[in-house]
Amino acid sequence: MLKVALSLLVVLNFLALEAGAQLPRPAVTILDTFDYPLLPSIGTQCSGINNAGDVVGFFYYYNLTFDFEREADGTFRQPITAPGRLNTIAKGINNSSDVCGWFNDTTGQHGFFFNGRHFHPYDFPGAVLTNVNGINDAGDFVGTYTVNGVVAGFASIGGERVLISVPSAIAVVPTGINNQGEIVGFFLTNREVGAFGFYRDPLGNVTFPISGPRSSFTLLSGINDQGDIAGQWEDKAIDYNCHGMILHLPHRIVTFDIPGSYSTAATGINNSGQICGYFLDSVGSGKHGFTAQMTEP
Repeated sequence: MLKVALSLLVVLNFLALEAGAQLPRPAVTILDTFDYPLLPSIGTQCSGINNAGDVVGFFYYYNLTFDFEREADGTFRQPITAPGRLNTIAKGINNSSDVCGWFNDTTGQHGFFFNGRHFHPYDFPGAVLTNVNGINDAGDFVGTYTVNGVVAGFASIGGERVLISVPSAIAVVPTGINNQGEIVGFFLTNREVGAFGFYRDPLGNVTFPISGPRSSFTLLSGINDQGDIAGQWEDKAIDYNCHGMILHLPHRIVTFDIPGSYSTAATGINNSGQICGYFLDSVGSGKHGFTAQMTEP
């Protein structure tokens, strides 16, 4: 049975954090920024990172979207291609280099798994649309399915499907799962209120809503085995810019921006504190990928 931590509002408020300013917090150092180099892409987004430092994501090429995998040494593999596939989005990668994501074809939208040789489509039973957003080393995964226009979250743990819900949400999007079975993601309440993060522990207890300071738009995208959570929050006080963040519940937050960027999002973090994400540059030339390193004090 789903257990929900009711009336628990986790607001990551800078003023509250100032009270503990004497306690040293981790630093984030930007390691690299990049665009997909093998085609003239018009935007690159990173989605997930494993412990080897391999990064997956996707890039835009004219009106199509292709997946990529960037190894730790900076080399890229060719996108996954197959007849009839229109768009392919890579969202997660585990330590066996199993990649998950979703793709479109003429029959609809489907999740997938790719182990470097074999491509396996996945559809949630009865769903019109399926996304697979994150995968751990045991092969457990999280994603969304759509039935009758409603977007719902699910996890597959030990081969058993589990529905992920948040009270009063109109859409729930689980985005990451670690090797302890901790799950993070975000949910929508309505268009006027925005998006907020959530955390689900291995027993099914859900902490929500998780929100950045002055923010009505907070996305949580990945979680490592230490419980560090990668995400982004929109700052209403500064022209609605988004900032990257690494959160460790209940109260530690590290925020950062790519220098000169208009918006920054952290989308994944591995057990060594390596971060992946993307940013929107200040001159409007598109989105770009990045890697960074979080260093404990």
